[in-house]
Amino acid sequence: MRRVIATTATVGLMLVAGWVIASPALAQVPDDGDDPGAGLTPFEAILIYGVVPLALFALIALLVLAPSIARGPRYRPGLGWFAAPVWFGGPSNPDTALSRARSLPAGVGTEGGGASARW
Repeated sequence: MRRVIATTATVGLMLVAGWVIASPALAQVPDDGDDPGAGLTPFEAILIYGVVPLALFALIALLVLAPSIARGPRYRPGLGWFAAPVWFGGPSNPDTALSRARSLPAGVGTEGGGASARW
């Protein structure tokens, strides 16, 4: 019984709301669209629908590309490297470590570990 009452009340309210919205009495209220006013000149139309979107596109493209432009050139494969060498996590004196490594026979290390898992 509750479902029937709820369904009837809902349908009734929807019908009343539809009748109120579509009633001819509301057609007498003046609308803002009744007086269209002056139209756009061709210059204004081109400005609004052409120049403004292009300017927004250019602004967004500039904001997207600005970080990479500010960063400068980046390394390209096949070209020479232009930055100073950096050894992350290496010994405190890399020149000594390199000269010592060059003096050892190939495959011999002074420390354990590496790919062979000899720690």
